[in-house]
Amino acid sequence: MSPERLALQILCLNDFEAAARARLPRPIFGYVQGAVEDNLSFRMNADAFRQYAFITRTLTDVSGRDTRRHLLGKTYASPFGICPMGLLGLSCFEGDLNMVGAARDADVPCIISGASMIPMEEIARHAPHTWFQAYVKGNPESYRPMLARIDAAGFRTLVEQRAHRLYDAAATRAAAVHGCCHAPEVAVRHAAADACQARHAVFRELVRAAGGADFFPHGQS
Repeated sequence: MSPERLALQILCLNDFEAAARARLPRPIFGYVQGAVEDNLSFRMNADAFRQYAFITRTLTDVSGRDTRRHLLGKTYASPFGICPMGLLGLSCFEGDLNMVGAARDADVPCIISGASMIPMEEIARHAPHTWFQAYVKGNPESYRPMLARIDAAGFRTLVEQRAHRLYDAAATRAAAVHGCCHAPEVAVRHAAADACQARHAVFRELVRAAGGADFFPHGQS
């Protein structure tokens, strides 16, 4: 299907699913689209976001509106970004490069997964402001060579789940912890990181996991 024809058929984000189902091999589509067991957590996450809506305003001057936001040493064009997606290359040739390139062109934050199928050095050259999500395990002696490689590649923001590990990441300019879901966790983890990311991906792993939007008010408090 040509990009022009696809553009006529994709009228909303949900339309991508039908197009992907028709194009991808069934096991790969199932991996990308599916969640744990009966997909209940997946549906709960979507339902949580459906509870929020925009409120329109009339007779309001919008000529001075500015969506730019400064975050971890850089100003971005929009307060939206892309979370890490591992094994993206399964569903698209050089999918990781396509993703970080799109974020670069849109000037929004993007986190590359440590499970990327593209070498981190190539990712950094393609989109220098990409954040890197590292899977840091073991003792410091075992993971410090990886941190050195991340720094040498040019990444300046490191994302990790274990806040105490970030003390060893002095080479990076900023550090963020992802997966925080409630206020006490955010408060504790801020002690070791520059930011906390309320990222919700456990619907792929845990039945009846709360939707991402469900814990936004708690994180803000």
